[in-house]
Amino acid sequence: MRALPRTLLACLLLAACETLPPLPDIAGDVVLSGKIKITQGGKISTSNFRWTQTSSGFDAYFWGVMGAGTTRLYGDSETLSIDSRDLRTSGPAQEILQEQLGWSLPVELLLVWVRGMPEASMPVDNLQRNAGGAVESFEQRGWRLRFEDFDDAGRYKRLSANHRDAAVLIVVRERGESGSL
Repeated sequence: MRALPRTLLACLLLAACETLPPLPDIAGDVVLSGKIKITQGGKISTSNFRWTQTSSGFDAYFWGVMGAGTTRLYGDSETLSIDSRDLRTSGPAQEILQEQLGWSLPVELLLVWVRGMPEASMPVDNLQRNAGGAVESFEQRGWRLRFEDFDDAGRYKRLSANHRDAAVLIVVRERGESGSL
């Protein structure tokens, strides 16, 4: 049963890579819902998700078919909390990631990536924009992010993120502001 919370935690953290198109600033809340697929070490898992991102952190729910196995993950660049039927834990984000997943993810970048842009204070490679100015792809801290299937407002519908043996595919079904979904 412990594998499910780990998979859902992986979904959230890698879902953080699911980014919105570039915004002039990072004020305002963002809400995304959809489906996520994570492949790592030969294991594949999928989950539905609802991600709320604010300027200070995130609050996300992940669940399977018919709402089964709901897990809540929330926190900020320093603290991560997991709340599920089988697991409740909280602590330093990097430590929780390492303990629960065996991963070292750039949590401090996730808060920016979810908005569809690289962290401005860190090096970024291969930044590509489409004709409308939306970010299509970039590399940062060893992660390769690619945004596809843009809507009329220039917001991506599909995100893929790759890092070493981890691959994430996120399909956004709905997006809006806090309280709108």
